[in-house]
Amino acid sequence: MSAGPFEQDIGAEGAPAHSLWILAMDLSCAHGHLALCEGKRLVGQEAFSGDRSHHGALFAPLQRLLGLIPSEARVQLVVGIGPGSYTGVRIAIAAAQGLGLARGWPLLGLPSIASAGHDRYGVVGDARRGQAYLAQVSDGHLLGQPLLLEPQVAASMMTAAQPWLSFDAQVPFGLAGVELARPDAQRLAKIVASMSASERGVLNAGPLQPYYLQEAFITQAKGRGKTLQG
Repeated sequence: MSAGPFEQDIGAEGAPAHSLWILAMDLSCAHGHLALCEGKRLVGQEAFSGDRSHHGALFAPLQRLLGLIPSEARVQLVVGIGPGSYTGVRIAIAAAQGLGLARGWPLLGLPSIASAGHDRYGVVGDARRGQAYLAQVSDGHLLGQPLLLEPQVAASMMTAAQPWLSFDAQVPFGLAGVELARPDAQRLAKIVASMSASERGVLNAGPLQPYYLQEAFITQAKGRGKTLQG
């Protein structure tokens, strides 16, 4: 789905050569979102729904946004790395890495859960294996590492002093007072637009991989032991 009116804010021609263009994508949930900004100004965005893998759904919207970027533009790529659908995040990373290699554009990743429209908020989600996770976000930055907790312990720690959001498809564990949210690629782009060149450089140089809340299980054959964490 094209943003339509947003594309009229600035066209593919005539953008100042010194401007930083930011192409952000997030496929960490069933609703994919792409955004193109010139600095903090939204040029175009695309949203689409599909299965959590987003196979094939990404490329037509991505091509439409690529067509809005001036040939002389400096471009920064940013990917929402979750937590969320591992498959969706890996597809976004692979697509962005391909673009970066082909066009010489730098690439960084940001937590998808840092993209809600509040200055400060808590995040609660299903971490699988019967656990919940709690995280704190302030001004687009994840504060420390998420906590993995039993659901009842997580509920006892969720104070009413701030909004509590979940980026899951439904409120996890039936917890009260939780608002559902979706990752927002435009906000990811604006977070990057607020960074200094040195901050971007550090993130561009770092490893890019999905945000794993827990290590993967290694399941051994029956009769040879228990399921282990690898």
